[in-house]
Amino acid sequence: MLVAMVVFTILILVVFKIVDFSLQLTDSTGRNADSGIEAKQILDRIGADIAGMVIRPDVDQFYYKASGNDKMFFYSQQTGYFNTSAAAYYATNQSPVTLVGYRITTSTADSPSGLPVLERLSRGLTAGPDNDTGGGPYTLPLQYLSFPAVTSPTSFQTAVGGSITNVWGASENGFIVGAGSQGDVGTAAGNYDDGTSPFYHIIGSDVFRFEVCFQVQNGASPYYSPYPGDTNCAPVYPASITNTLALVVAIAVLDSKSRKLVPSSGWSTLMNSTILPDPTAQNLATNGLMNVLWNNALQRSTFASTAGIPALAASHIKVYQRCYYLNAPKAQ
Repeated sequence: MLVAMVVFTILILVVFKIVDFSLQLTDSTGRNADSGIEAKQILDRIGADIAGMVIRPDVDQFYYKASGNDKMFFYSQQTGYFNTSAAAYYATNQSPVTLVGYRITTSTADSPSGLPVLERLSRGLTAGPDNDTGGGPYTLPLQYLSFPAVTSPTSFQTAVGGSITNVWGASENGFIVGAGSQGDVGTAAGNYDDGTSPFYHIIGSDVFRFEVCFQVQNGASPYYSPYPGDTNCAPVYPASITNTLALVVAIAVLDSKSRKLVPSSGWSTLMNSTILPDPTAQNLATNGLMNVLWNNALQRSTFASTAGIPALAASHIKVYQRCYYLNAPKAQ
């Protein structure tokens, strides 16, 4: 009888162990699935925006390469949002082009928890001048770059007007974005995190890292660069975008359950470039793209302790990357 009870107890413990392991495996699989589904939706959305990108030498794109998370803004043939105070007017005066942007924010105005999320800007534009008489204008048509007079057929001129940061930054008309704001894009002093447009919305509630690099061709063979067209800023002159073949976008995702394990002090570390590093020109020259650099960092035994987060949370950080080829005009 005693032996039977011992055997029965052992069997019960084995069953409990199997059930516990199964529950842990199911939970881990579910978390990974949640991250994968969200990442696919985000990268698909970015792909649609890039596929509709307005690629012209006289239309600006703006990529802000910061230490840590990047930002990008460009015009795309997508549906945008308009001020609801003049819905009837904008219903008949909409441009097929929208100002699109992506950024990571921790602003409690957009993310009540104060945790990092990925936001998408979708600023609707008008087909012509915004002549709304009901309190506007609330937006603008597509803006074109203006250049100084040509001084040489071989020297490219830097744009003097119409750039995204000038039009949609701190100098943006108060009627358009609201009095006292920093515009849709924000300011250099605020690392372009301080744009206060009502047309931002959260597209990735679990994303905390966002990085962009470029595939360019200024010679015989394509190569990767931190900047478009092998420049150190947004393409604001005709040569820059013609040499950009593709954009590479990487995101790091931590599911909502695992986020609860991360202390508030851990987020600033996770978002900077010391834990998940920014790719340097040297990294990119050897095809060390973000997914390689970040996964290598995650596999280090010291990652969790260095980041100041529990090992369980660190084990659920997932990296996703996609390359988007541009149908860019070729240099003649």
